[in-house]
Order: sequence, then C-alpha cells, then structure tokens
Amino acid sequence: MSTGHKNIAIYGAGWVHNIGNAFIQIGSKYAVQKALPEANIHIVDGNPFELPIPSGLRALSTLGKMPGLGMLRKPEEAYRNKAHSTQVRLTDISDVDAVILSGVWLSTKYLRHHMEDFLSLKMRGIPLILSGAGGTFYHQQEFDEVAEILQEIQPLALISRDQRVCDAYTGVLEHVYSGIDVGFFVGECFSSPLPILKKPTVFCFDRSAIPTELTVTDETIVTHHAQMGLKYNTFNHGRVFVSEMAEDYLNLYANSETVYSDRVHACVAALSFGNKARLIDKTPRAHLFERLEVGSVREESVQLSMDLLEQRKDEHVAHLKTVFSALG
Repeated sequence: MSTGHKNIAIYGAGWVHNIGNAFIQIGSKYAVQKALPEANIHIVDGNPFELPIPSGLRALSTLGKMPGLGMLRKPEEAYRNKAHSTQVRLTDISDVDAVILSGVWLSTKYLRHHMEDFLSLKMRGIPLILSGAGGTFYHQQEFDEVAEILQEIQPLALISRDQRVCDAYTGVLEHVYSGIDVGFFVGECFSSPLPILKKPTVFCFDRSAIPTELTVTDETIVTHHAQMGLKYNTFNHGRVFVSEMAEDYLNLYANSETVYSDRVHACVAALSFGNKARLIDKTPRAHLFERLEVGSVREESVQLSMDLLEQRKDEHVAHLKTVFSALG
C-alpha cells in the first residue's frame, strides 16, 4: 500500500447488545495492524442498526404489536426513517482509504440495511474489505441473496471466518480467501491481562437460562454479554458479572478455567487465551470453530492447539497483506 493509504476504518459498534462484537472489532484492528504496521486503524460506528427512540413512541409501538393496533407502530417507523436520513456517519465526513467489515456481515438483513452506505463508499472509490466475515443462517437462500448483494456493492475482497462461507462465495467475488474469526486475535493483542487470584469457571448465557446440566457453585462466575434485551432474571444464579467495558470481560476470560456459554464469542475469547470452552447453543455460526479443529465445541469442552492457532492467524494476516498490496 502506498503512503497515501494510511487510514483504515473498521466498522464497529453493537457492544451494548453483545459485548462479543467488541472482541471481533478489537481482534480485527490488531490483525489489520499486523498486516499494515504503518497504517492508522480506527474503529468507528458503522451506521448503527438501532437509533435511540423516545420512550413514548416505543410504548406506542409495543401496543401496536397487539391485533388490530398495527397503526400505532407507524409513528416509530416514521421517526426511524427521518432519523436515519439525517444521521451523520463518521465515514461520510472523514478521509479513509479502506473500510473493513468483520463479523456477521454476510447476512441479508445487515447488508440491505447498510446498502446506501456501501454504495456511497463504492461511488467514492473507497474499497470495502470483509475480514473474518460470516453469515447468520447458512442456508442456500441466504447464500443466494447475499451473493446478489455482494455483486452490487463489489467489495474488494472477502476473507471468511469459516470454510462454508469461503466455498459459498468463491466465484462470486474475484478475491476470496479462507481465514478465521478475528476474535481469535484477542488472546495475542490482550497479552497482559489483569491477574486473578483463582481461575474461575464461567457461565455466560443470554438467550436462555443456565442449562440444568450445569451446576452453579460459590466459585462460579455468571457473565452476560448483553446490556439490554435479556429474556430472564439476570441475578437468579451465582456471582453475576456485568460490565460496560470489553477489557473487563477479556480480563476474566483470560483467567478462566472453562467457559460454558450460548455466546459464540465468549468461547472464542476463552479459547484464544488457551483456556477451555463449551458452546451450548445450536447456532450455525459455530462453523467458525471448525477452522481451528474444535468443531466438537457443542458436544464437549475443548481447548485449542496454540500452534494451529498461530498458523491460522499468520495465514489470515498474509491474506490481508495480499489484499492491501492490491491497493497499490
């Protein structure tokens, strides 16, 4: 990359809904910095999916979910449309040389919602690069819909986070590579965590209550990745850990004995530090663990081969170097 290409924006945000998004974005920044040491890497809010809504409109919209009251949802919809039309995005007013997308971006919902933004980047000649990207459902309908959108927005390259995504979009884009979830870089970039006196077992369940097969003891720490949207009583079991700080979670997962979770990136973080994890969830996004040969993470607690992790990280960084070299 020439001296003119120094400011790289990584589309971030979504931390209050899932702090695991922070792990992805922190890891993505580190991977890009390894590939392009001379560049300035910025995590920016990439056109947030949800905007603040006045409580009165939200209450009306909630009533509008009842049969026959659908019209009550119209004011909130109008408010959202107006808010999005006046919203200022940092990448609209800044001088960036490339935009990076990491995480669950190969989803019809997210790509369509950000379509105007991506087409604007395309018109301005700002390349879009997907690094450690995956989908939501992993069925053929999603692959077909996303392929159509990718052909329109024309990202420069796709480095997938699992082989199934790589296979699905090979031939759709000119430059497609098999990489890893960039959340696996956090163990390297967060290499000096705060010491904790005793390694705890950690339970992290946001989509449902803690499974009955797991026993909460006085030594268990129960975490949650969502600051909003939990569907059950957060403080029912054990010693509860909730924070607004991504580093707090990384400090904890770096020192954990085993993490049991329905959150993919609670497991990714723990594994990246060389600790054990088990994913208790049916999400197809778990395909990302197959790249590190721990596809059995849903059946048992697993631990990474750190040698294999280093190999996969080196491959991912090499792919990024290849992509950036194409920019001249």
